[in-house]
Amino acid sequence: MKMKLGLLAVLAVISAPATAGTIDLGVASDYNAFIFGDYTTNGNSTAGALAIGGSASLNGHSIGNNQHNDYAAVIGGNLGSTPWGGSANGSLWVGGTNNKGQGYTVSGQVDTSATVSAPVDFAAAQTYLTSLSSGLASVGATGSYAAQDQWNQASKIFTGSGSNVEFFSLNASEFSSFNNLSFSSIATGTTLIFNVAGTSATLGWQWQSLGSNYNVLFNFYEATSVTLQNASLYANILAVDATINGSGNLYGTVVGESWNNAFTLGNGGFATANSSLFAGVTAAVPEPSSYALLLAGLVMIGFTATRRKRILARM
Repeated sequence: MKMKLGLLAVLAVISAPATAGTIDLGVASDYNAFIFGDYTTNGNSTAGALAIGGSASLNGHSIGNNQHNDYAAVIGGNLGSTPWGGSANGSLWVGGTNNKGQGYTVSGQVDTSATVSAPVDFAAAQTYLTSLSSGLASVGATGSYAAQDQWNQASKIFTGSGSNVEFFSLNASEFSSFNNLSFSSIATGTTLIFNVAGTSATLGWQWQSLGSNYNVLFNFYEATSVTLQNASLYANILAVDATINGSGNLYGTVVGESWNNAFTLGNGGFATANSSLFAGVTAAVPEPSSYALLLAGLVMIGFTATRRKRILARM
């Protein structure tokens, strides 16, 4: 009985969520765009790096890779032709066929699956980020929003609770009726999580009033389409099932299913935040330290059981 209890104690330690209360985009934080499927863009630029699970069309597109990732772009599928040229500051990893052409400049080298194993596990990342989106969506709102007054129904005031992480619950269908937006009782640097229901959403100029004052994450947990409508936003987008459309400037990280737009992605990203309201996402695979703990626990349990048998044999 004691042996079973000891084993259960060890397993309980291992299965305890390592990220309980932590809101973190995981491996996606290393990229300006983290897309599970195909990525299509013409022209424009990305300040950071790209992670693309499917095929990529980077015609005339430049990748700055300002965080100096090992790869400016990780492309799980094929890299399409680039007659307009373009450039990548660093190396590329291409899992399929490399058809970029001579006009596309790569300051490093182009690695393939034949020579280097995949640097990103897109399936594992998709599982984690989908769980993260669902977990965030389950958190009740801490903040509220309402019309400025009876004469300005389209002008909304978002009011916080004074917490370092504020959750707001919205429906994307409301966005088209929003006019001027303002924010009250929310300190500079506060993390704002906007949980947005609805299958289609458009982020327009109204959201530019967020400025760069907050650590913002739009969680489009039901969306299949998210459009940036000629806006310039300091924000991050988590839309695991959506095609990302539109044009404009976004300073942050975008997570989506596919990409078909003319965004310019600038410096920015989601800063890890902690909230007691968020249960966290348990890693599917224990860290090496957890395996070491399990081994140590099993050894101790085995030693104790053997010693007990020897004592009983002498009696």
